[in-house]
Amino acid sequence: MKHIRVVGLCLVAVLAFGVVAVASASAAERPEFKLCGKAAKEPKGSEHKYSGSFKNKSCTEPEAGGKYELEEVPSGTKLTVKSKGSVLTVAGKVIKCKKDTGTGELIGSHSVAIGVTFEGCAVNGSKSDPCESEGAGAGKIVQHATYALVWLNEAETEPVVETIGEPTFKCGAETLEVQGDALGAIANTSKGTAITFAVNGSGEQQYKHYWNSFRHEEEEEEVRLYTEPGGVEATEATVEEMTWKGVGVY
Repeated sequence: MKHIRVVGLCLVAVLAFGVVAVASASAAERPEFKLCGKAAKEPKGSEHKYSGSFKNKSCTEPEAGGKYELEEVPSGTKLTVKSKGSVLTVAGKVIKCKKDTGTGELIGSHSVAIGVTFEGCAVNGSKSDPCESEGAGAGKIVQHATYALVWLNEAETEPVVETIGEPTFKCGAETLEVQGDALGAIANTSKGTAITFAVNGSGEQQYKHYWNSFRHEEEEEEVRLYTEPGGVEATEATVEEMTWKGVGVY
């Protein structure tokens, strides 16, 4: 039986809730996951009632003595993951999945580890040509990956996620191997965060570089998905909803 290995398989979906912009913050080595929580009350007689720096629940509106404050997210904090459809283009083949669900947890202020199961996966969405991970069942692909936060631009104002992980699955008899990583825009939502992997009008991955400011030299780092043999470019498109109330990217 021939197999396919893919890095960063994700989903195409429309969010069921409104996405709000990621709060602006001072430049840092890398963007971080933070919890926007209630600030402590100040002692009686103080200038302000609360000790926080923001006046709204998403910590996007600064205010001295605000009711809310950004806090560290404890390592191991759990989250759920879902999406409503997926498209992965590999060597001229289009693999479609109907949905995915999964769980994850914070493994550092910049990264989360996730495990998801994609369902209804098939070449061109055809039930006669399903794809599956070994032992998962027809149409099911299992992925374990890390989502790492990086800056897209040199000004360090646009956070993105780099996917690191390789699901293994088969689609019929043809062998396809996709290597590399992908970048997706990340935004805060009313339920947590949403990651969008997109393909541009030319059929290429939307983002191919991020600003590497956390290693020895500051420079653009190239990221791409490609198929072996031959190094032909592969693409993915998705909106991945991560639910962990109060947590956002800052």
